Amino acid sequence: MLAPLISTVFLFALIEILLGKSQAYGHENRFAGLILAAPPGQSVGDLARTQISAQLAGMPGADEIMKLYDEAVDGFLETGIMKPDDSLPEGIKIFLASLVNPANMPFTLELWQRDITPDLKKIDVPVLVIIGRKDIQVNWEFDGGKLQAAAEGMDTITFSFPENANHVLKYEELPREEINLTNPNYNGPDTVLDTEALDIIIDWLATNT
Repeated sequence: MLAPLISTVFLFALIEILLGKSQAYGHENRFAGLILAAPPGQSVGDLARTQISAQLAGMPGADEIMKLYDEAVDGFLETGIMKPDDSLPEGIKIFLASLVNPANMPFTLELWQRDITPDLKKIDVPVLVIIGRKDIQVNWEFDGGKLQAAAEGMDTITFSFPENANHVLKYEELPREEINLTNPNYNGPDTVLDTEALDIIIDWLATNT
């Protein structure tokens, strides 16, 4: 569950720099371009909720668990304090507790509600958006579609959706619907970068740098 949150922290920070906000800290924007790997087309909060709901699908009491999850998140967004119900599954409580870890606060509050799609039109350097079609965390059709709609008319933004790439752009042989939602094989000894994704990135770099 934490992967989209962590990756989007870096995405959020990069876009802040590209929009010139780093000038306040005495740094210049020297990016020649930006590659966004598996960026969400929605807020991190909405993305996390979608993933948790999918993992609970078909489980007894799933609706009640999601109700308690929503109450905990709503309370956190309103007060900055996380008070999950004790009856929530341990894994969800651990995830919610991570949001208020001192290392993540107060950035998490802003990040959780931030949707980067409106910022795409403000970026004035070439951008490659790449989302694998076997990504089970960021959906290439839903998230990719929202990002494409936000970038309509911008010829500096390229979208690519490699057929067999997963969330970390590694090759996934299983059909998307058969991938383990709770324990995807991202770092196993047999995992390799998806060659199509790699070729897309190399070709884009050759064209834009």
